[in-house]
Amino acid sequence: MSKYTTQMEAELASATPITFEMATDFAEKWADKDVTVKSIVAKCKSLGIDYIPKAKAIRKTSGITKAQLVKRIEAQLAMESDSLSGLHNATMASLNTLLEVIA
Repeated sequence: MSKYTTQMEAELASATPITFEMATDFAEKWADKDVTVKSIVAKCKSLGIDYIPKAKAIRKTSGITKAQLVKRIEAQLAMESDSLSGLHNATMASLNTLLEVIA
């Protein structure tokens, strides 16, 4: 048996396209019926109602890798390549601080 009444399905259909924010609002509105956002998204898909998912976060790119930072540190200290290979496990913040201190 479905948690969704004909009236709820009609309300979803009339609000098309459904966004993640709208699905959240519907979930709050229908909390007494134990309806979740995930359930609403699935119901929209099963009814053929357009659903626009939440935008994915854009991955932050620093432009420089840890390996490149370690190479710069090695060059600054006039050390052989890969002599500081253990630094690859350090955080980017630590590597940047180290490079600033020795520069």
